[in-house]
Amino acid sequence: MELRNSVRGMDPGEFEDKSDSSGMDKKAKEKYLKDADPNQYDDSYFMDRLMHATHRQRSDYASAIKRWLEYFPKEQILLLNYDDVSSRPRDLLNDVLTFVGTSNETDDLIKNSELSTRFNAASDPKLRQTIRPGLRKKMEKYLAPFAREFNELLKELGYSWRMNDYGNSSK
Repeated sequence: MELRNSVRGMDPGEFEDKSDSSGMDKKAKEKYLKDADPNQYDDSYFMDRLMHATHRQRSDYASAIKRWLEYFPKEQILLLNYDDVSSRPRDLLNDVLTFVGTSNETDDLIKNSELSTRFNAASDPKLRQTIRPGLRKKMEKYLAPFAREFNELLKELGYSWRMNDYGNSSK
């Protein structure tokens, strides 16, 4: 997102209403797609940003949740597995509704097609690229300790699901 926003000339933390390049003229769109192409940036560009204090804090889920637990009992905190958004969206929604103490009968309220609709997704296929294998390996190596610590916290709190620890499980 930072790369996309930088390409659009936006300051960090600034938001924009449109999530695609559909309103641009052809020349502007070509420049946008060229500038937004992650393949023109080397691995260090992404790793420097990932290791920046802001992103490091965002990657350290365990520390953030431990801070919340200083103020709220674990019974007031619900941790959800992001994978469930696509694999079991209705069940996930029902889990949230049950947690907040409201009716979890969503069958009549929300159609399955509405639950599976993607929002905030890149509209241009050129912007939907997988991470280069070498870069992915570097990112996973950096993120593995954060994932391991978070998984330990999930276990302590009684959750049965785990975050991907990038093959570095300490079982």
